[in-house]
Amino acid sequence: MKCLKEILIDSLDEAGQKNLDNFLKERVKKREVKILVKKSSDGFRKTKRD
Repeated sequence: MKCLKEILIDSLDEAGQKNLDNFLKERVKKREVKILVKKSSDGFRKTKRD
């Protein structure tokens, strides 16, 4: 089962991925998606293209 971020990233191009990443970082700063990020961080890192 893919997490939400993996599904979103699969459907985005490189620019979209950067925007999503920046958006998520902003949300983490506000502690609004802290739990979501923790739960999905392992799977997310594997799919990230750096």
